[in-house]
Amino acid sequence: MGHKTSSLGGSPPPPAWLDNQKKMKRPVVEKPDVMPTKKSKKKRKLNLSGLNQDGDGVRVWPQRLLVFDMNGVLISRSLKPLPNVSANFRDPKGKYVYDRPHMRELLFWALKSRGFKIALWTSASPPVAAALSKHIFGFPKFQIDNDCDFVWSGEKCDGRNLCLTKPLSRIWSEKTEWGPHNTIMIDNSAFKVSKHADNLIHMETFDPGNATAGEDAMGKKIWDYLDKLQRTHGDVREFMKECPYTEFGKLEEQRILNNKSTCLIS
Repeated sequence: MGHKTSSLGGSPPPPAWLDNQKKMKRPVVEKPDVMPTKKSKKKRKLNLSGLNQDGDGVRVWPQRLLVFDMNGVLISRSLKPLPNVSANFRDPKGKYVYDRPHMRELLFWALKSRGFKIALWTSASPPVAAALSKHIFGFPKFQIDNDCDFVWSGEKCDGRNLCLTKPLSRIWSEKTEWGPHNTIMIDNSAFKVSKHADNLIHMETFDPGNATAGEDAMGKKIWDYLDKLQRTHGDVREFMKECPYTEFGKLEEQRILNNKSTCLIS
């Protein structure tokens, strides 16, 4: 079912900072300030920015996995239709599904422009997980078989009923290319990932009934945070511990103030 606009006047316009991402059709390859004059066959090494650099001087993003929860993060499911908001489709259980604004732009940017691998993990049933994943990774923007590393449902969770948890160690045992050092879970429930809190970005729950949801639902904060994370090397937990997502905006403001103070002093 195609995207429907809100009866309040249509889908919210994308923020100004998103304009450059909207027309992206191919991965953006960043190059260093100084390019080598000859091709080199030397082994990859870390440059000063923390990104790998291959023999041609082209940046190679670290291999990292973003595991997104679905309900409450990328979409919202409701038993009843919400007033003044049009649902995007209905899942196999008949629930109304509402897309979080700009969530596909974020996924596309993370995948194509920052080199992340993307996976989905929901505590919902397998039929619901399959339907939601195909909706989120919709054609023609995505090809789910190529763009989504895996889709897991509640069958991969521990516990039962409303007490399901997501043991990230299950990913690491079944998919050995991933481990605690290169996996980031984005979930709106800290409880579900409590065993691996060091790998969690605790995302604000999406409320489609909130009048301001379209303005900052997938706002600049998460884009900036993932960008800075991906520009570091080493264990992702080190960056996430030093710079928690919940404090990221405050830390950035303080950094800017400190830089201004330094400029004034000098």
